[in-house]
Amino acid sequence: MKHTIIAVLTVVCLASCSSSADRPDIIPAPKEVEVSSGEFVFGRTVKIAYTSEDLAPSAQYLACDLETVAGCKTELSPVWRNDDIMLSLSDDNAPEGSYLLEITSKEIRITGNGYSGVVNGIASLRQLVYGASLNS
Repeated sequence: MKHTIIAVLTVVCLASCSSSADRPDIIPAPKEVEVSSGEFVFGRTVKIAYTSEDLAPSAQYLACDLETVAGCKTELSPVWRNDDIMLSLSDDNAPEGSYLLEITSKEIRITGNGYSGVVNGIASLRQLVYGASLNS
């Protein structure tokens, strides 16, 4: 079964929460959203990479969730090799827990400021995947 996330989407979620009709239904509302045309399609197997061993538990959590909701198999790797989903930590001065979620037709990247930022990015991705599952 294939599930699609419609639109190329960049979500930056910091502390601010405001609403707009152009924003995807994500709680809390992202501070900034940029939407373009296109879609990401989950294949039969989704490869999830993570840049730090500290992120292995979050990668395992996401893998389990995708297997349940999207019905796809998953592979985890601590090395980036053109995988479908990349989890990484940022080194900028953004607030702890903030994240950047980038979805293109080729990949999904979640870059978090700290472990909690990656987990927050996964939570937003889950909401988008659940929404796509309900609409298909």
